[in-house]
Amino acid sequence: MKFPVLLLRAGSISCWSVGRDLEGMPFDALRREDVERLSSGLGAGPVPREARQVHGTAIDEDGTSEACDAFLLGPGGAALVRHADCFPVVVADPVRSLAALAHCGWRGTLAGLAGKCARRLVREGSRPGNLAAAIGAGIGQASFEVGPEVLKDFPEEFRCRTAWGTPSIDLVAFLRHDLASNGVAAIDSLAPDTFSDPCWHSWRRDGSHSGRNATICIVGATPSQPGESS
Repeated sequence: MKFPVLLLRAGSISCWSVGRDLEGMPFDALRREDVERLSSGLGAGPVPREARQVHGTAIDEDGTSEACDAFLLGPGGAALVRHADCFPVVVADPVRSLAALAHCGWRGTLAGLAGKCARRLVREGSRPGNLAAAIGAGIGQASFEVGPEVLKDFPEEFRCRTAWGTPSIDLVAFLRHDLASNGVAAIDSLAPDTFSDPCWHSWRRDGSHSGRNATICIVGATPSQPGESS
């Protein structure tokens, strides 16, 4: 796989993901120089918005949050989330040039962070029918083994089994359901399972030695006009 991978493009909004390699060189989003190389290469400048991720549901709206798991972006904005089995999720309105980028682990997924991002864009004036979303690479249901304390919190319809027969949760299905329940009709997903695909960093696979993947969302500086096609 050649990185960066385009996760979503909608109007002036683009979202890209990177695993363990960027243009032939090792990549780890824990290294500042690697983040700067990614961001500058995509035209977002050296420092996109980022924060300490805490597996919550807070959305940073103005760049002042030190700890959060999602960002609201307007024209000219850029933000980055780090992930290694958790899912990056982007919700975009190409008509108003607005986007929300989120880091969704199982806790944030269960708490409805993806749907919250969609509702936040609607509060900014977006129409649900204009929203598009994409779910990036994360741990697949075949690899996401969970204990009874996690399994009991998820509805039966999202419970499944790993490739080796132990209890699992289909987080992608849950994220899709959450987004669709909040009016998002156009939902895409990047298929790789970070645990089984060596192109991606995985905390479950590599433990404390794991690096971090990165997903960056960039909103063009010139917003679309209301009613303009995209």
